[in-house]
Amino acid sequence: MIRRPPRSTLFPYTTLFRSLFDAKRENVYLQLEATYRQRLLQVYGEVKKRLDYQVELQNASRRIEQQHMVKWIVDNVLKNITPQQEKEAVQQCISNLKTLAGKT
Repeated sequence: MIRRPPRSTLFPYTTLFRSLFDAKRENVYLQLEATYRQRLLQVYGEVKKRLDYQVELQNASRRIEQQHMVKWIVDNVLKNITPQQEKEAVQQCISNLKTLAGKT
């Protein structure tokens, strides 16, 4: 019959193997955590790029709409000014300038 050594002599080896397994498990966990954080950063970057693109697209659209609206208003105002109104406005400006020049 084969006799096993007493447990007290195996205890240091068992503890050593457990420590090695725990260290290996911790190493794998840290590698997984690093990979997870790297992928999370990559996803964040891609989402930010897409959102920045959408914001820029909306800003460009808003600028074009504003330019179109201003052009439309100016064109309609100029269309509705009669030559008589324009002549009266120029005469009024000239008289205002003469008045201001006379005060100084």
